[in-house]
Amino acid sequence: MLEMLSVEQKRLLVLTIGPFVHRGVSHIAENLVFLLIFGGYIEWQVGWRKLYLYCAATGYGASWILLVIIGGAGAVGASSITNGLEAVAGIVGFVRVVEELRNVNSGADILRGVSHVIPFVIGLGFAASTIQAATMSPTDATQAIHAIGALIGVIAATYYPLTQLGTGGMFSEVLS
Repeated sequence: MLEMLSVEQKRLLVLTIGPFVHRGVSHIAENLVFLLIFGGYIEWQVGWRKLYLYCAATGYGASWILLVIIGGAGAVGASSITNGLEAVAGIVGFVRVVEELRNVNSGADILRGVSHVIPFVIGLGFAASTIQAATMSPTDATQAIHAIGALIGVIAATYYPLTQLGTGGMFSEVLS
């Protein structure tokens, strides 16, 4: 259906609802699986408001950046959200592992810290492989939007450790 639209219509689509356009039922299903896994973890760790902020930043950011780079609507941005959330989950998971393991008092503390290793490893692993795949085929708009989403996720997620500075988190000792 997207092929029937003119270039101007595609640009308008990208500017307004680009991150929520899908190329079919299987594309929706794939994105929902990753959204449930990584979005659920992120919401558990930082709350639903930041989750929505991450989704908007990665989805619209990747769509708009690709629109500026190629001058047209070469890819839809729904997958950029899931790739961005993978990166966010990786960074948040890493910070939580470090925080939990620094304050180990019992076996339960160790288990709580280890529980964040899975999102850390899988999230950053997926994000890194997405970025690496885009470098292998730099002219592929689909690969580009995935990589841009992952990069925006990394940038957006760096805000999370900074919020821990004054709240008694792992970086609070740096200030004292």
